[in-house]
Amino acid sequence: MDETCPGTYPVTVSCFRKTWSCTLELRDTVPPAPVLRSGPFYFAPGDVPDPKDFLLRVRDADPRITCRFDPDFCPGGIYRCAEPGEYTIPLVVSDSSGNVFRTAASFTVDLPPEILGVRDFYLTPGTDVDFSSNVSVLDLTDGDLTDSLMVDDASVRTDTAGEYPLRYTAVDRYGLRRELCCTVHVLDAEPLQELIGSRSISHRDVTILGAPNPYDTGARSGLTMEETLQECAPAMVQLYHSSGENGYACGSGFVTEITPEGLYICSNAHVIGDFSGWTVYFHDGTAADGFALGTSDRYDIGVVFVPSIRLPAGYAESLSTVHIDVGRWNALSADPRALPLGLAHIGQSGEIEYTSTGTLVCVHQRFFYFQGNDQTEVTLQLIHGDSGSAILDETGSLIGVGFAYSLEPEVHYWAVPLDAFLSCYEEITGRIPYTY
Repeated sequence: MDETCPGTYPVTVSCFRKTWSCTLELRDTVPPAPVLRSGPFYFAPGDVPDPKDFLLRVRDADPRITCRFDPDFCPGGIYRCAEPGEYTIPLVVSDSSGNVFRTAASFTVDLPPEILGVRDFYLTPGTDVDFSSNVSVLDLTDGDLTDSLMVDDASVRTDTAGEYPLRYTAVDRYGLRRELCCTVHVLDAEPLQELIGSRSISHRDVTILGAPNPYDTGARSGLTMEETLQECAPAMVQLYHSSGENGYACGSGFVTEITPEGLYICSNAHVIGDFSGWTVYFHDGTAADGFALGTSDRYDIGVVFVPSIRLPAGYAESLSTVHIDVGRWNALSADPRALPLGLAHIGQSGEIEYTSTGTLVCVHQRFFYFQGNDQTEVTLQLIHGDSGSAILDETGSLIGVGFAYSLEPEVHYWAVPLDAFLSCYEEITGRIPYTY
């Protein structure tokens, strides 16, 4: 008979040469005496805690102990963590004789830390890069854990072209872990800029370092004119100057360059020439103060500058510059055609108030009413407020800068040619924007 194991055992009793046979039933009537581990216990949503994790030891004569969550509370005795919060779940500890001890397990369901700001990198060889820049870690319980972020860049070679894995890891004080991976693309400046120019990548989605103009809107075929204007809206602005007593001047413009010092915005000389200070309204309703940097005497071109200190922190990252493709323009000069064109007028509340569409008539056409210079003739209608607008083709490439219409002998609409715009821009700013 195993005195440690409850059961029914045959027993023989002998006395004075007599023998009696009987059975002995060994019963365990003492419930287990569990000792619970001291907490706290933390699990992530989706985890299935093991009830034994809450037991330090169990005192019982019966070694065959089972531990499970109360089936009346958890179907099948299994509990799957769901929403974050504090939980207490009934726990049942029993032996093979059916003796039961009831207690409860308390634990917290917590989310692993969130790693924010992880994006792929596109950079040129030799670029000095901090992979933790603009990446933060937030935890529901622990708060800001950014200082504990671990970055595994052991496989990354920033001096050699190629694609390399990059891993971010964050662990909270309870051991809940989050890992995110991205890719570091190292390539020369020219192919990098081509990816930007074809809209294969965007500075809004990835981190771009070392490209001549990471903010370029890019050009892409296969879109309607309306779709193109929507995609190019982050490069468009409205210019406004209040002159008091309900008087005002307004016009349109577009972002030509984004620099650490500020934004260079092109418009018409006749729009900005009479006033120094301008309020610039962007595609999302954000407004910032700028000033007239200068105008050209040769063509109707003027430039407004918005210092970075006048912009919300990091706001420039949401903007784009117009796509300037000189090669495409030169091809149009050699082969004039009825190219679809359009412009978008940005409202002060941050939406496209309206669009105007038409076609290209001629890239260089003599316009006698403005200094006799050749201008670009278009058929899209220009109304009050459109002066200074970027006139784009269906790919999003800049064709000219809208500035005027003439009425004799019939209505004609005019834009400053792309080549003239670039010449005047350099004259005013001393800068040359990136062109394809």
